[in-house]
Amino acid sequence: MRIQGLRIAGFKSFCHPTSFTFQHNGVTIVVGPNGCGKSNVVDSIRWVLGEQRAKQLRGGSMEDVIFAGSAYQKPLGMAEVTLSFTNPAGDTLPKYREYSEIEITRRLYRSGESQYLINKTPVRLLDIRELFMDTGVGGGTGYSIIQQGKIEEMINARPEERRNFIDDAAGIVKFRLKRQSAEKRLDETRQNLLRVDDVLQELERQEEGLKDQVEQARLYLKLREDIRNAEYQLILYRWKQAKQREEDANSRITITEATQTEEQLTKQTRVTELETLGLEISLSGEKLAASRNEMFLVDKELQDAGSQRQLISQGIQNSEERIQQLIDDNQQLEEAQNELKLEASEDQLEMESLQKNYTLFEEALQILESDRLQENEALASQNNLLRELQQNLLQTHTKLTNATNQQNFVIERLDQQQTRLVELREQHVQAQHHVQEAKQKLSRSSGRTSVLEEEQEQLHEELRDLRLEHDEQQEVLEERRNQLKFLLGEFQKLQSRLNSLREIQERYEDFSDSVQQLLRYFQQHPAEKEKIGFLGIFADFAILNTDNPKILAPILENILDWVILSSIQDIPKLEKLCQEQNFSRLEILTLDRLPPLSEISSSSSITDELIQCKPPLQEWGNRWFQQITFVEENESIFEEALNEWKSNAGSRAWVSSVGTYLPAFGGIRCGRPAKASFGFLQRQQEIELLQNKTRVEEDRIQALEEGLESLEEESQERELEIQDLRDRLHEIQLDLTRLQQEQDHNQREVFRTEESLKMIEQDGIRLKTEQERLEKQKLEIQIEFTHQEERRQQLENEVAAQQEQIQIQQQSLEAVSEEHTRLRLQIAESTEQLRNINGNLERNQRNKSEIESRRQRILEALQLAKSKSQEGQLRIKELDTLMPTLLKKRLGLDEKIKMDTKTYEQQCQLQSDLTKRLQEVQKVLENLLQQIHQQRIEQTEHRLQREQLEEQFSDQWDFDPESHSDENLKGINETSLVNGLRKQRQQLEAIGNVNLAAPAEYDLLMERLEFLQSQSSDLTQASEDLEKTIREINIESRRRFKEMFEKVNNQFGALFSQLFGGGEARMVLTESEDVLESGIEIFAQPPGKKSQNLNLLSGGEKAMTAISLVFAIFMIKPSPFCVLDEVDAPLDDANIVRFNQLIRRLTSNSQFVVITHNKKTMEIGDALYGVTMDEPGVSKTVSVRFEEADRLSA
Repeated sequence: MRIQGLRIAGFKSFCHPTSFTFQHNGVTIVVGPNGCGKSNVVDSIRWVLGEQRAKQLRGGSMEDVIFAGSAYQKPLGMAEVTLSFTNPAGDTLPKYREYSEIEITRRLYRSGESQYLINKTPVRLLDIRELFMDTGVGGGTGYSIIQQGKIEEMINARPEERRNFIDDAAGIVKFRLKRQSAEKRLDETRQNLLRVDDVLQELERQEEGLKDQVEQARLYLKLREDIRNAEYQLILYRWKQAKQREEDANSRITITEATQTEEQLTKQTRVTELETLGLEISLSGEKLAASRNEMFLVDKELQDAGSQRQLISQGIQNSEERIQQLIDDNQQLEEAQNELKLEASEDQLEMESLQKNYTLFEEALQILESDRLQENEALASQNNLLRELQQNLLQTHTKLTNATNQQNFVIERLDQQQTRLVELREQHVQAQHHVQEAKQKLSRSSGRTSVLEEEQEQLHEELRDLRLEHDEQQEVLEERRNQLKFLLGEFQKLQSRLNSLREIQERYEDFSDSVQQLLRYFQQHPAEKEKIGFLGIFADFAILNTDNPKILAPILENILDWVILSSIQDIPKLEKLCQEQNFSRLEILTLDRLPPLSEISSSSSITDELIQCKPPLQEWGNRWFQQITFVEENESIFEEALNEWKSNAGSRAWVSSVGTYLPAFGGIRCGRPAKASFGFLQRQQEIELLQNKTRVEEDRIQALEEGLESLEEESQERELEIQDLRDRLHEIQLDLTRLQQEQDHNQREVFRTEESLKMIEQDGIRLKTEQERLEKQKLEIQIEFTHQEERRQQLENEVAAQQEQIQIQQQSLEAVSEEHTRLRLQIAESTEQLRNINGNLERNQRNKSEIESRRQRILEALQLAKSKSQEGQLRIKELDTLMPTLLKKRLGLDEKIKMDTKTYEQQCQLQSDLTKRLQEVQKVLENLLQQIHQQRIEQTEHRLQREQLEEQFSDQWDFDPESHSDENLKGINETSLVNGLRKQRQQLEAIGNVNLAAPAEYDLLMERLEFLQSQSSDLTQASEDLEKTIREINIESRRRFKEMFEKVNNQFGALFSQLFGGGEARMVLTESEDVLESGIEIFAQPPGKKSQNLNLLSGGEKAMTAISLVFAIFMIKPSPFCVLDEVDAPLDDANIVRFNQLIRRLTSNSQFVVITHNKKTMEIGDALYGVTMDEPGVSKTVSVRFEEADRLSA
């Protein structure tokens, strides 16, 4: 693959989208001044390839790569870089081989959201890293991008860091990642295997207890089936009885409904009559409303006519007042019109007088204008003559000034020459003194150099001794670290086993369903514990002191899941909780009800040997278990215990080593108990044991860590001592270098002083010659100065005479100009008066027109007002005729309304009587409906009872009772059935708690056992396969690393000699048991020097050594491209030439992008990009392709 192009947008200083195109197999040069953004090109390439460390991109955080704005540009919200590659050979991942081009894009938003794309398809960062894995193009291990100032870091890096470049070239980075992944999976597999083994052990213990529970469950199920059959007969009998009662209720309902129908017909008749009467009342009401509405309209017409007559009368009065006002206005306008005619005649006379005066002023002004022109011409001629004289005078002044300046310059120059001669004599003496001092300093520095070289050799010996001592400490430290690693592994196993047991304990799987339900409730509601006084169950406080807990089964089988409460007063609270949550039966123990103290002491009590209780149950347990005596299963011993038990009945209990239990009261129990799972107590014992072991291991680990810390402190002290010696050696080397530089400086100072003496003598001869020339020049300047002074005086007299003549001419011109100005003012005044009179005439004419228009409008308004007054008088006469007719119509309507009101009231009274008779019928119907409702309730009760029984049939037997023959129910007595069913239920309850899920749980347990055994086998096999894979990866990695190391080492030595013109360099692996863990030391010996520490090399030598190493790797494993950022900065011109030749040699297999300031490096480029900042803070580029430029110039 080769880089085809780079597109940057919003990245650092590249605000605007910027594109770069690179040569396929050539050199692309990027140049520009400091701070213009050249290195941001390298940062963008590293960033798009997946760099996650902001420090490597020269930033404080990743957000710093987004353009932050400038003086003229706002900050951007996103940075995007796209890097495109050509892929002609398809030498990449299989899924990208078919693409001829591959484009990688990375985006970053200010919100922190980041995107990676390959060929515009979103991918993960891991996909981009896999694409370039083992190509030399990578993050921390890649050698294809060498940033500014990073070239020396390859030399100064730790040995372990240097091997990363060889790993990348050898192609074992992917093997390392695979090995790390395999080791991680191996650790996970081992942890899973430990957990599976723990669970297997626990399941095997549970399997024993489940066998007994399965047998008990089967007995329980048989008895429950007998109860089910008896319940079937009882429910069927009750269903038949309920069905018969339902049919009787239906017959009674039918009779009552017939009576209801008859009463309903009577009610319907009454309702029809009432509806007919209601319709008649509605018609009467509508007729009455119509009459009232008509009367309302007549009243409204009378009111409107009166209002209208009053408004018209007011309008006539207003019109007469308006007519009088218009007549007055017309008379006033006529008077104003006469006044305007008089003013117009006066203005016309005044305008004729002004026009005559204006003509006289114009003729006088023309005469004065001609005189003024003649005076101006004469004055201009005199001024021209004066300017010629002043010009000559100015030239004379200039020559005088020049002569004076030259004279002063010559005098000053003579003084300077004399001063310079004195200084040269003093410098000659000082130079001789400096030569003597330089020779003395040279002698002293030679002696100091010998002393420092002896001290340097002594410090080298001390450094070797300290390194040997430090290496021994490191071996001891590594041994202690391995011990700590082993202990941590053992501690992790114990912790894993402890966590597994705790998880199993928290589930309380060995206890009854009711106890599990209660404990789950308290886990979900921890605050309820304190309210109810719940302390735990008995098993939480029991401590077994025997390896055979089964002998205690008869005693503990019924008390392990007892619920412990603080006081008997807490029992109602727990009872209420059980009812609310529908919990099953619980057995309760309260701490305030202690068992009685045993009157018979026994040395074989349970408390002493087999079992104890933890606080706060300790006192209760001591009292309880002191009443129980343990005996061995020996015939004679057991007979004695049996006799003693008989004689002390009610005071003590006995238990044998095989599980026979003689309680204080009740029957003797022997054989296997029904519920004898002690896994909880055994796990609790194991948890306590593991906790003790964990504490011991923690103490050992802590002690070992403290010892390690002490050893590490001592090792750090040795490293500090070694570093101090190195620093001292470095200081001595710097002193030696400084002394050598001082000797060179003193030699150069002697040579410089001698050369200075020669120059002083030559300067003395030159200064004497210059003095003679300046004296001659001084005499010539004095003669010229005298001649120019006489010429100046003559010209000044002529200028004064000419100025007097010009003054007389100016006075004459000023008199003519004043007269000319006076006439122009009079003409302007006359013009303004004429303009004002014309304006008055025009304004007078406009006013006359406006008055005439207003008089016309007044006459029109006067005619309109008279017309409206006449129309109003006619309308009043019409209204006076209409009002008597309306009053007569209103009296007739009033009589009609009174008659309609009387008829409407009679019909309403009849409607009230019919309503009362309908209510009586309705009461009879309501009584019948009440009877029907009551009968239906009885029928519904019988039906619900029947349906409930049918649902029981459907739920329990999935059987229709209708299909059952009545013959099977003959002779059945319900009382006998109920009594028999009660006895069977008592027998079922006497069995006690039964785990009905035991058979299914047992089957599931066995399936889980088989599955986990299979899983254990698979995990063991997977662990072996992973270990084999890791071994194969290590073997292949070692082989590749050794081959690549030898090739690079040989090439490194050859390139070093080529670049330095001699000398030698090599790489050496640091001592380590595994070559994959070894570091790489570099030894370099430039020509003519001893083999020395790399830190003592100069900056240029370090750079050349690092370049030799990088290019050696390139020659063995070429990277697709190489980016060099000012790598040539420390090199001189000679080394630059070798550096350029080496790059040209490598361009056949790789593509180079070089950022440089060196002109010689620019010469090897095939294309050149210039980065500038025309706008502050914003980078832009210009490009040149040399082939195209050469072709165009040709």
